Amino acid sequence: MFDHDLGPLTSAVLDVRMLLSVANDALDDLYAARLIGSRRLFRDLTKRIAHGDMFCSAALQDLDAVVQPLIALIDVEWREEFHVDEHCPEGGWSMWERTQRGAQLQEMAGPFLALHRAVHAAVHLIEAERAAAKIGSELFS
Repeated sequence: MFDHDLGPLTSAVLDVRMLLSVANDALDDLYAARLIGSRRLFRDLTKRIAHGDMFCSAALQDLDAVVQPLIALIDVEWREEFHVDEHCPEGGWSMWERTQRGAQLQEMAGPFLALHRAVHAAVHLIEAERAAAKIGSELFS
C-alpha cells in the first residue's frame, strides 16, 4: 500500500495503522452479528486496536482466534451451479459461486481479514529484521 522507499517494515507498519479504524468497525459488526463468541476476546481486541497494540503475541493469538472460525464459516458458503450448453461436449460447465450469505460475511469481515494479513506480514518483517540484526552482530563481533 505505502511507498516502498520507506522500507518494507515501515511500510508494513503504516499499512496496519491505516487499517485499524475500518477493522475496528468490522469487528463491531462481527460482534453484533454474533460471529465472535467471546465478549472478552471482542473487548481485548477492541482495546488493542484502539491503542494500536497489534504486534505482540497476545494480539496475534486474539486475531487468529477470531479469524480462523470466521474463515471456516466463509469457506463453506459456496455453491456449485451447472450451466447447460448444448454446444459444449460435456453438456455444460460447472461454476462455483459464493452464496448470498457467504458474500455478506466476506464483505462484513473484509477489513478485519485485511488487518489480520497486514499484522502477520508486519510481524514476519519484524522477526526478519531481528534475525538479520542478530546475524550481523555475530558476524561483526
